Amino acid sequence: MHGTICVWLVIDSWFSGFTVAAVFQAVMVTSLSFYGGNEIDHFFYDLKTLQELSCSDSPLVNVVCMSLTVLVSLALSRLNLTSYWKILSVLLHIPSMTGRQKAFSMCSSHLVVVTLFYGTLILVYAVPFAG
Repeated sequence: MHGTICVWLVIDSWFSGFTVAAVFQAVMVTSLSFYGGNEIDHFFYDLKTLQELSCSDSPLVNVVCMSLTVLVSLALSRLNLTSYWKILSVLLHIPSMTGRQKAFSMCSSHLVVVTLFYGTLILVYAVPFAG
């Protein structure tokens, strides 16, 4: 991978994360109304916690946040699946069986970690908005 591609991937991930997390969620929070005297025992604000403290009904906030979660998750998982598809096609062209087994064992452990990451992402962010 070229250095410029790596830099652009880093810039894109930071920009998209900031845009989704800071801008859209901040706009959604400003549409909520609160009673006085509420305290949040966190160092950061979580949109779900703020929705529970809010005295207004916020179905639009739920729909927007769920849509953003699905959009970002699908985009990232599509990127990962595409890269794993390319890696798999390269691995299948390795001539020696031992080299192929080593490469598969390395990729399988990484795939387990990525699956655990996305499973946690879905359980923490997508499921609470659904129910």
